[in-house]
This record gives sequence, C-alpha cells and structure tokens, in this order.
Amino acid sequence: MKSISVLIPTFKPGQYFDSCLASIQSQSLCVDSFKVYIGLNGDNEPYYSMIKNFLCKYTFNSELIYLDTANVSSTRNKLINISEEQFIAFIDDDDLISENYLEELIQVSDHKHIGVSNFINFKNNIKNQNSNHIGKSFQVLKSKESSKFKSRKFLSVVTGKLISRSMIGSTKFNDRINVGEDSMFMAEISPLVMGVNKVLDGTACYYVNQRSGSVTRRKMIKIKELKRIAYILLLYFRMMLSGKYDKIFIFTRIAATFKHHLKEVIIN
Repeated sequence: MKSISVLIPTFKPGQYFDSCLASIQSQSLCVDSFKVYIGLNGDNEPYYSMIKNFLCKYTFNSELIYLDTANVSSTRNKLINISEEQFIAFIDDDDLISENYLEELIQVSDHKHIGVSNFINFKNNIKNQNSNHIGKSFQVLKSKESSKFKSRKFLSVVTGKLISRSMIGSTKFNDRINVGEDSMFMAEISPLVMGVNKVLDGTACYYVNQRSGSVTRRKMIKIKELKRIAYILLLYFRMMLSGKYDKIFIFTRIAATFKHHLKEVIIN
C-alpha cells in the first residue's frame, strides 16, 4: 500500500498553522496511509509548546522535531531523512489543502511520475480566493504530460504535488539559498522525473496563503539578493553544461531567474 510523508517546516508559526493542520486532519485518505513530520526551526519557545497543543486535537500520526538553526532548506533535509514513507508531500505551514488532496494525488503518482494538483491563492480567509499562475496552467495541462517544458511551472515549486522518495534519492535542498530553493531542488531531481500526472478530480487543490509575513514576501537587501541570484545562475549554468539535464528545461529556469528574481531586486 502506498504511504505518504507530509513534511512541514515552520518558523515562528502563528494561529494559521493550526488551520493548516486542521486541513490535514480533514483528509479523505485513510489516516494510516500518511504521517505528518513537522520541523520547527529557529526560536524554540513558545512555538514548540504551541505546536504540541495544536497536535493534541488531531488524530493523524505525527512527529515534531526542533532545529535551532533557522533555515527552511536544512529543515526540509532533516525531515526527509527522518521520514520513511514511499511518497513525500511538502506543505508550507501557512497554506491549506483540500479534503481530497492526498487521496487524489496518491492515485496518480508513481516512482517515475509526479502527481500534481490545482493551485488557488487566498488572503486572510479561504473564502477570499484569487487566481494562481500555476493554477492557470493546471487548467490547460494534459492529464499526463511528459514534456518538462510544458510542465515547467509545476516543476518550479515543491508544494502542490506528490514526489516519490526514489526520485529524491540523496538530493538535498541547498541551504545556501533561502528563496528559489524549491526550483533548484526540483531541477536537480528532474532527470528522474518522466512526467507529471494531473489529479483526476480538479477540486483537489493546494491553497497558497498570500500572507504578508511569508518568506517570499519579506523585504530584501539588494546586495545579498544579487549575490544569491548570481549563485543560483551559476548552478543552473553548471547543469546546462553537465549534459545530465534537459537543456530546454534548465534554460527556462535561467530565464525565470532573470525575469522574476532580478525584477524584484530592481523594483525594490
């Protein structure tokens, strides 16, 4: 029977994290088919005790660990190491998932193909929804897509999907990158991804919280950002030259880095 590790890194969580856990509790998938692993990083208290209190309300299997270094990549790496289920679902601590999310994903995921869901943004309240750029691509995505170019938006983030542990292997999140680490990770495992499979029920959805305090929306320091972008581009160019990766796909990652990351530096 297929099983899922649900991995959630969290840093100074607020009440929104309880909403995230409540959405996991509401899953239609049998509770014995998944386990939730939570990695609190950075400040310990009062957050550790708060999470323990949250978990007391829920019946799903869970494990909570603490890492004193505030780094989402290191935390995800640790959670990958301590978990053991066949498939991995990454969830951010302020996001939500639909009731059928895990059940639908596990039906279309295997060791060569990544199952992907719909994406919808929300702000403050799940009823206050708006469109998501990946969600728009979901609407036109084929049920089975082998082209990494056509599925590139789904391979730019680690959320909204189910990934086989065998695809990940020994690949780690780069802990030198605090924004863009998702895209880099997905690019590194891409040679083992034969395609993406769309959930059969389009209502299976990953809800992205447009919270102002999220990592991707924090104020940036331009010099540090430019150094980060240069480092990311260097890694992508190395991939291009290695011959191991789909060159067109990696080129889209380079183009996206110029388009989105550099644009934000210029605007800010």
